[in-house]
Amino acid sequence: MIDQDLSRYKSFVQENYPNTGAVGNIVFDKIYIEVKKNMTFIKLIKKIDNQSDNTRTQLYQDFQLFNLRILYHLPSNDEFVNNIIVRVVSENILRLCLSLINKECADIHVMSYNNLISNLEERAFSRRYPTLYDHLTRLFGNYSQDVHGENIGRLSEKEYLTSIRNIQSINELQKILKVYENISKEIVPFFLKEIKTKREDLNVGVLSEIERVVGQEAYEKNFCRKEI
Repeated sequence: MIDQDLSRYKSFVQENYPNTGAVGNIVFDKIYIEVKKNMTFIKLIKKIDNQSDNTRTQLYQDFQLFNLRILYHLPSNDEFVNNIIVRVVSENILRLCLSLINKECADIHVMSYNNLISNLEERAFSRRYPTLYDHLTRLFGNYSQDVHGENIGRLSEKEYLTSIRNIQSINELQKILKVYENISKEIVPFFLKEIKTKREDLNVGVLSEIERVVGQEAYEKNFCRKEI
């Protein structure tokens, strides 16, 4: 299925970004696979989340839309936009995390970033999931500089616009790949551990799909053996 999806995505890229050098780049393919894996995983979490409320449902939907934007903008050479999407995705995941460990917290979807971090700290999120916390907050901080234009390259307007639409290679693909590989690796343990759904309430087909997406090792370590 992923090969068919990747083929359709490449066709979309070739049609809409005819001058891109992305198609045929193995790193570009790997980014697509990681992003699609994350989207599929969160879609499964949403499917089995029997305690989701309107706020969390919206955050799940936001996650899908933000990741689609990754795929839409990735073939361009617009490093500014690609970096801002990293910031948005990292913030969305932090909000999802808070909604799972403190469902009673009000206005998660709209609270300020500082209040978001404060509420996560009250629930010892950084102590319980230090790698996930450090990675997401670092991404948010680093890529927030782009929101304020601090990391925009010093090109003329014409040079900048030309570099976006008429290129033969993609800037910093390897760095982007590392971002989404880390997100993929770190969100799986958190969501599988924190989701309140019991395995006994899920059918074999759903359980098999979760295992297929996250891998047997992550499945057994974080979900298969969780207390129910």
